[in-house]
Amino acid sequence: MSPSLQTRNLVPDLLRIFRNRCQCLVVGDFNAKHLSWSPTSRNNAAGNAIAKLVRAKGFLLTAPNEPTRVTSYGRPSVIDFGLSYGLNSITAVSHPHLSSDHNPVHFLVSIDTSIPYRQNCKTLTNWNTFQNIISNTIPGNPPINSSEDIDQAIENFNSKIHTAINQSSKFKPILHQMLKVPTAIRLKIKEKNRLRKLYQRTLYPPLKKTINQLQRSIRTDLKTRKEHVWDSLQNEANIDQDLLHKLIADTKKKNVVYPPLLGYQGLVYGTQSKADLFADTLENSFMENTTPYDDDHIDVVDRAIHSYREEAPSWRWISKARFTLDMPPQASGKAVKKAVSACDKKKRKKRKESFANYIYKVLKQFHPDTGISSEALSFMNSFVIDIFERIAAESSRLAHNLESSTITCQEIQNAVRHLLPGELAVKAAYEGIQAVKRYTSDE
Repeated sequence: MSPSLQTRNLVPDLLRIFRNRCQCLVVGDFNAKHLSWSPTSRNNAAGNAIAKLVRAKGFLLTAPNEPTRVTSYGRPSVIDFGLSYGLNSITAVSHPHLSSDHNPVHFLVSIDTSIPYRQNCKTLTNWNTFQNIISNTIPGNPPINSSEDIDQAIENFNSKIHTAINQSSKFKPILHQMLKVPTAIRLKIKEKNRLRKLYQRTLYPPLKKTINQLQRSIRTDLKTRKEHVWDSLQNEANIDQDLLHKLIADTKKKNVVYPPLLGYQGLVYGTQSKADLFADTLENSFMENTTPYDDDHIDVVDRAIHSYREEAPSWRWISKARFTLDMPPQASGKAVKKAVSACDKKKRKKRKESFANYIYKVLKQFHPDTGISSEALSFMNSFVIDIFERIAAESSRLAHNLESSTITCQEIQNAVRHLLPGELAVKAAYEGIQAVKRYTSDE
């Protein structure tokens, strides 16, 4: 890396070098100073950019403990270091043996390790796939006749296990900046977990007190660590103006967490899975209903509607009105007049009309001067009761065939047609409709 490299091109060039490489190491003079690897110097723009890149992307920065540049007029600094990805065992040593102000740096890279450096990744293993791969690639007991066969079998066994792990695992990147926990705090956490397991087995009270003390100490150390990281970011923001703006924006920004959706097979979390769930739901909503239905019932309804439309066109305007008729006692014309006048005087919210009142009003509409005797009214009343019983029975049967819980005007009209022959049924139904119409208009 050239010391004169512009800062704005430093990060894009490094990302271009590391792109599409599973293992990569970049070393040189970055001319980048930061307190993380050069504690005797002040931070500069290049150092802040590289420190932020390492925290965000999970790269491994390897720098020697001794300064790599020693000048006669300034402080010594570490500006020669290495950035790597996919390598986890790297050692850097500075050798102050030459006359130059830049000391040579010796990097020792170990390539025998089988675990790649994935600081910003989380491994997710499908153990069913791992078991299938192991059962197909590792045979039974291998033939062993010497110590070399034992070493070869162990090496083959380890190689097959690591290969199966890599084939059955996927790595999920951690996009947020990683907070490295110091070694001292990790040792405290490890000791606390050990004591907690021991307390769960023995229930020894002094162990509980020690665990609580360690928990408080760990909480205090983590808080101090976070404050130190925040102070470092603020110190970097004093030099880089863009970083200060980003810190303020990140502090004010509220992360939107979209909840999972409940699908047919449980909760759905991924974006693609949610889109597929929406597509399947919309597709099912426009499909034909799979609920079983009765063809015979559908035919009965179709025939009833078709018959109603063809044979009774003059009744279509009638709404599905419902009315109640009470059986009247035998009464004379004077009693009828008295009952009608009493009903007119009383204001009721709901009136119930009797046959006697209805017949009397019909006679007054057609022949106002004609009266009716009590015997004739009784005879007509019995005749009307008989006809209405037949109409009620027939209309009830029709409503039952249509699986309806209410008898409407349509069922009554069809019942009259079935009970009376030919044109008489049409005439009776028509006259009944006209009478009801005139009666309701007078009301």
